[in-house]
Amino acid sequence: MVIIILGVLSAFALPKFADLGGEAKKASRDTLIGAINSTMAIAKAVCLAQPTCTPSGVFQNITINSQTVRMLGIWPQARTDGLLSALDVENYDITFGSNRITFTIDTDCTVLYTHGLHRRAPNISGDTTCS
Repeated sequence: MVIIILGVLSAFALPKFADLGGEAKKASRDTLIGAINSTMAIAKAVCLAQPTCTPSGVFQNITINSQTVRMLGIWPQARTDGLLSALDVENYDITFGSNRITFTIDTDCTVLYTHGLHRRAPNISGDTTCS
């Protein structure tokens, strides 16, 4: 009788616990997107507060927490010495492409920071499944 009860309970409880990995990945992705958005907003504000950093400027530098951040217009560049200088991230596989940073949480869960034109805000996208 005990085995039957445990079997019934596991049939209902197991699916609840089996999806926790996907929820953790989604939470990690959402946290990373929030951190990137906050970093972009801080970098933009710092840039606009400095007379040497202008929206029409192409390659500019700002300083955030004693870190030099390379900017393209008023946005952090998609480079190690750009966005990643101001963004404190760990536990992600990070790769670089043409004007793009890919943060890999898992094979089906990524966040992309793409910055093509200096007068437009970078695009943050990625894999939304994170299962």
